[in-house]
Order: sequence, then structure tokens, then C-alpha cells
Amino acid sequence: MRIFLFWKPVLWLLIIALLSLMPGNELPQIPLFAGADKLVHAVLYAGLAVLLIRPLLQLKFVYPYWFAVAISLAIGGVIEIVQGSLATGRSGSWFDFWANLGGALLGILFFRVAVAGKKWEPLF
Repeated sequence: MRIFLFWKPVLWLLIIALLSLMPGNELPQIPLFAGADKLVHAVLYAGLAVLLIRPLLQLKFVYPYWFAVAISLAIGGVIEIVQGSLATGRSGSWFDFWANLGGALLGILFFRVAVAGKKWEPLF
């Protein structure tokens, strides 16, 4: 079944959801620098976009790179809304949303430059 092509991005999404929706006081407090959490958002959503691209390519989507960004952005938006509405000790943030978008865009750039056509592409 073709749905199994998406096991890696679904697993990554579960990790994102777990980290995003757990109570804020349960998250590790590692003050590296101001705004470090935005870097974490960018890395998580870059990973999601990277993991979405290969299955979308295998399914012959017309614009797989942009579709990966759109999916990542939609998921990031929903999670920010849920954080603001339901998550204890958490709040939704436009800055987090934009960090998610930036990460997804960096993810497609990374895939194009460092993964596409390389021998390690099947790992993604």
C-alpha cells in the first residue's frame, strides 16, 4: 500500500506533536540564546519537509517540494492553534509559525542540494 511510504514523516510528526503539546513546564529548559526555541521549530519542520519529499516524488506529485512545504505549514498552523487553545502552559505564536515555514523551506533546499540524486536518498 502506498500509504506506507509515509511512515517516516508520520513518525516525525508524532514526535513534533508530542513535543509541541506537552505541558511547557515538562520541556527541558536549556537557555542557549534568545530565540533558541525558534531554531528548534525550524529544525523540526525542516525534518518534516525533508521526510515528506521522497514519498511525494514516488507518488509522482506534480510539485512535491511545494506540497511538502504546504503540508508542513498546515500542520504547523494547526499545532500552533491547538497550543493556544488546549495545551497546558503553552501558547500559539506567529513567530513559531514563521519559524516552521522557514524550516520547511530550508528542508526542501537541503533535500535538493544534499539528498536528491545521491546514493543516500533512499534513506529519506
